Amino acid sequence: MKVRVFTHPIMYLGGGEIQFLETADALRRKGVDVITTPAYKGPPPDIVHLFGPHGSLYKGIVDYCIDAGIPYVVSTIYASTGTSPLRRTHRKLMVSLMRNGRTSRLLQGRYKWLPELMRGANLLLPNTIAEQELVLDTFRFLDADKFEIIPNAVERKFLHSKGNLFNERYLPEGDFVLNVARLEPRKNQLTLIRAAKKFGFKLIIIGDLSVDPAYVKMCRDEAVNADVSFLGPVTHDDPLLASAYAASHVFCLPSREETPGIAALEAFLAGANIVITKYGGAEQYLGSNASYIDPYDVDDLGKAILSKLNSKRPAQSDREALANKYDWDAVAEKTLHVYKTLLGER
Repeated sequence: MKVRVFTHPIMYLGGGEIQFLETADALRRKGVDVITTPAYKGPPPDIVHLFGPHGSLYKGIVDYCIDAGIPYVVSTIYASTGTSPLRRTHRKLMVSLMRNGRTSRLLQGRYKWLPELMRGANLLLPNTIAEQELVLDTFRFLDADKFEIIPNAVERKFLHSKGNLFNERYLPEGDFVLNVARLEPRKNQLTLIRAAKKFGFKLIIIGDLSVDPAYVKMCRDEAVNADVSFLGPVTHDDPLLASAYAASHVFCLPSREETPGIAALEAFLAGANIVITKYGGAEQYLGSNASYIDPYDVDDLGKAILSKLNSKRPAQSDREALANKYDWDAVAEKTLHVYKTLLGER
């Protein structure tokens, strides 16, 4: 079977990009011929798999698939809220325009051609029930039978992480809270820093500082006189990242919009307590093993973190159970089943 997979140009690795790369690698381990290069000479694929809600980016691909009779599926990676009052208002306008399934000249940016992308797909593949419900609420012309939930997953290597490397390099004193995400309004580090100042806990932030320089400056200014460290980016395959997860007592991902949050799953496997946004479906993965907070409420966030700082680390049995359930090879098996079902229907 030959499958072409697409995502947006990858300038950095976040959860959606890791999902794209790990799914492709796991499918290859199952014998699927997966083509990830944007330029390709060869026979047409049997199926096309698009990652993310990139309507305008995928328009030419969608038109080609429809004209050539090639089925395509979309991993929706569709998040739930805006990052500011202005952006939330803008999103509400875009959603209202998309709900009837018609393209409007007013649709802008990532929203342009999204109705066509969703309508034309043979199947839509959200990560969670919550994401499916959000997509159905946004695109009300869709039917529920057009969905198949394909969960995110996490690499088992994080189960065996040790904090020694991170502790030896940075010598943090006492328990600390870790955040791993590029610094931008959507990831909401500013609110996390305000919670650290108000509640007096040590915070270490690992993430790209180049995405939104104005936001980074706001975060640095807010962090004055607080116990906050900005370590910059660490690549996903760097042992230092796994060691940082293991060294932290609490991992916090207070995003204003999120899919399940692969970084939180990695940190949980490494032995950190988890505090995470209530938006994005993380509860389907972590259940009672995490605290779910309102990302707009500093007090809710700070109190949850203090509680987790005073709690025991997650049990080894719970970490192993999550690793067994949300494994990339299992995700690839579910994805391959979707492909085979669609090709059998042709």
